[in-house]
Amino acid sequence: MKILKTAVLVLFLAGICFAQQKFTFAVADIIINESKVSDQIKLITKKDQGMTDMLDFLERYTTMKVDKEIAVVTFKKVEEIEKYPLIFISSNGPINFSELECNNMAEYCKRGGFIFIDDCVYKERNSLFFHSFKDLVEKKIFPGKKAKMLPFDHEIYHCHFDLPAGLPYVQGEGAGGWALADDKGRIMIFLSSTDIHCGWLPNQPWSNLVKKQSFQFMANLVIYSMTH
Repeated sequence: MKILKTAVLVLFLAGICFAQQKFTFAVADIIINESKVSDQIKLITKKDQGMTDMLDFLERYTTMKVDKEIAVVTFKKVEEIEKYPLIFISSNGPINFSELECNNMAEYCKRGGFIFIDDCVYKERNSLFFHSFKDLVEKKIFPGKKAKMLPFDHEIYHCHFDLPAGLPYVQGEGAGGWALADDKGRIMIFLSSTDIHCGWLPNQPWSNLVKKQSFQFMANLVIYSMTH
């Protein structure tokens, strides 16, 4: 069963109209490797003010219907996650998936799912999660495939809001936006090292432009995931 998405879109000045489909933000609960730095590793699996503000932004600046609650999911059964067009995973440490979870993640992507990986850049663990997950994607989830840095003119950066400089930079390693696509060019996994999630949070030292672009980028990802 392929993930259900809107097949016909109508363009308005306000954005894209999504008929009756409602977007639910799904957050993955994953296993963190035990290590000497385990007390410094965090995994975002609870709704915070940043997520609340991001969902409010989606509702205000797009025409999609938005579920204000989040779903916390795992990759143990693909049938339980295939209804979600996008799954968000954010952490700052090394990760570990079982063979079953890797297989289900790949199957979810093949059925039309989209996974957004965002490095949390927490307690100076700069880019450890980003590089760890990129390695996992290329060796266990889609062995033999390579993630590539997206050019600034890719539609993900322009499908709703125009982001001419590509992936917004909040903090951490400015490595650009990396992605893995299927054989037809549809992006299945997007990897960020720049802590986009932190850009949604209030009372942070980011400029208004950085905060705005963090919301805009997420809106673009959601729209892309629901239309491809």
